[in-house]
Amino acid sequence: GRDFSLELLEQSFISDPLEGLEVLLQRNFLIERPDQRLDFSHQVVRQASYDGMSNLQRRRWHLRVADALVKLRRDERNPNEVAMHYSLAGDSARPQYARYSVQAGEWLLRSFGFRQALLAFDHALEVLESLPDSPPEWIERALQGRGLAYESLFDPDGMSNAYRRLQQWASAQGDRKLLLTTYSRLTSMLALFGQQRESN
Repeated sequence: GRDFSLELLEQSFISDPLEGLEVLLQRNFLIERPDQRLDFSHQVVRQASYDGMSNLQRRRWHLRVADALVKLRRDERNPNEVAMHYSLAGDSARPQYARYSVQAGEWLLRSFGFRQALLAFDHALEVLESLPDSPPEWIERALQGRGLAYESLFDPDGMSNAYRRLQQWASAQGDRKLLLTTYSRLTSMLALFGQQRESN
């Protein structure tokens, strides 16, 4: 991003960043803001710095920043930012990316970002279903989240597809309780949406 906290910088660095930071401040590449955050003097400076890194450097920095955000508990306020950094941190960070994408989707549902929530859940499922040891809890949460997002968008077709997909997954897992709960929710919501024939 354009601005960042000193706390995040210190948490991301292996060594003390003070010496390099002072040089960047003196040369006006960075500026100190009144709210104790640091800011690039211009978007071009930030972009040139980012573009000047190798792919390996970028991946490592994204991983460090994501881990630092989690340590600082910023993932609770903005899981989407953490997911974004893990998505750019390479294949080894794919499980973390999927987990925080699910959390981002749930956070977006609570803040009425239903279409963005769908994207987050879909990205999470794409990764989770490709990994052999994905925790079933995260798959279940992503599938349920998709259903809730479609409900909130008043999209009966999307909701039907989402809950049928959840039913298939529950059946494959042998989770009879989830299967029945999902079936009951689907029929109730279809009736609510005026889709009586489909509900029956």
